[in-house]
Amino acid sequence: MEHQKEERWIEFEACRTVDDSEKEHNFDLFGDPDPYEIFFFSFTVPAAPAVPPNENAATSTNNTHVAKDNILGGCSEKGNMTTEDRHEREISITLKGFKHEHERIFDSTGLTLWRASKLLCDFMCSNTHYIEDKTVLELGAGLGLCGLLAYHLNATSVVMTDGDTDVLAEMRQNVNCNLKTQKEELDDMTKKKNVYSQDDVDGGDDTSVMQASDKVIPCRQLRWGKSYVEKFKSSLEKLSTYKNGETGGSFDVIIASDVIYVDYILDDLFDTITALLSQSQDAKFLLAYARRAVDISLVFECAKKHRLEWTEPDGVEGVYIFSRLPSEL
Repeated sequence: MEHQKEERWIEFEACRTVDDSEKEHNFDLFGDPDPYEIFFFSFTVPAAPAVPPNENAATSTNNTHVAKDNILGGCSEKGNMTTEDRHEREISITLKGFKHEHERIFDSTGLTLWRASKLLCDFMCSNTHYIEDKTVLELGAGLGLCGLLAYHLNATSVVMTDGDTDVLAEMRQNVNCNLKTQKEELDDMTKKKNVYSQDDVDGGDDTSVMQASDKVIPCRQLRWGKSYVEKFKSSLEKLSTYKNGETGGSFDVIIASDVIYVDYILDDLFDTITALLSQSQDAKFLLAYARRAVDISLVFECAKKHRLEWTEPDGVEGVYIFSRLPSEL
């Protein structure tokens, strides 16, 4: 499995003081001998996908676009699908990560799971039209929950990213384990998408299955900001999923959850989004946000500066849908 060479980078390591660095080498007699936690998730996908909302009905107030988006149940126009055509189904995902209280979380927040990722997953299950048949990029994917769910919601392709190299290692293991334990789906992928040989699946070797997994859901390093985007785009050209210029290095949908902890990353975040989001009028950035040190108004202000508008779905907590302003299309 060949990846573009990754630069070792730990999210908050550079912010630590000398005293903090010394503390981690001190033996803790009462420390938890098992820092890991297994996270189990089960999601219910309704029998019929939701109808895409009329996003043109959004309104602006005081030059700040915070419209309400009505998410309705019903049938997708695509293929005249009816409730009988698609039954309710369950999607199960199991992840391994670190416990919230473990000291490594202070350096690499993506090594555990946070509340907003579940909010985004619930939203995607209730509004599958945002994901199905779309090319999806996840920023700050952490342990991989949202990206794995997007894969199960029939995205055309999913690429999961994180800047933190320790997080990427855990993410790849989680993708590997979830695909390996679903051999029937891997067999089906082999037949339908021809992305890897049957030997990759049947060999029983972790390395071969990891290679197969990476071809299905690539996990790549992506630090935010203009200087990193071009390097990332060049790495996409090596993926079989993106041959023949199908996406041109841009994505129909970008998703992110619980990725905003400090305000100084906002410009780099939105620079990355606008560089990688498709120019299509239907392209969307789905953000699940749990307030921490950064107020959502600062997020909206930065989005506006980057020529993005947003909607807030009715009755949905913490999820915002961003798209390019019409003048940008």
